[in-house]
Amino acid sequence: SCQGWFASRGLRFSSSLALLPAGLMAFAPLFWQYHTQAEVFSMNNMFICLQLLLLQMFAKALYSQGGTSGGQTEDDETPRHARVRRIAAVGAFAVGLGFTNQ
Repeated sequence: SCQGWFASRGLRFSSSLALLPAGLMAFAPLFWQYHTQAEVFSMNNMFICLQLLLLQMFAKALYSQGGTSGGQTEDDETPRHARVRRIAAVGAFAVGLGFTNQ
């Protein structure tokens, strides 16, 4: 449910439109039938949701308006580059955890 919400909010749609896919999934009986059993589906969905959140944070940090300034060149490490690297590292870790879940 959080996948649809984060995807809709990342595209800057309204909050009510972002809650629509989350609500549809939250009240779907088949979703709860599979996710209340002792299986790995719910943990797998958590990792997918985490990966989508980190992907959205990565894209926002990468394309933010914090370019180079002053005497800095593109090779210098800026706070924006450090943030992008940190999010990418956490994202790679989350993908690795998602692979080991199944």
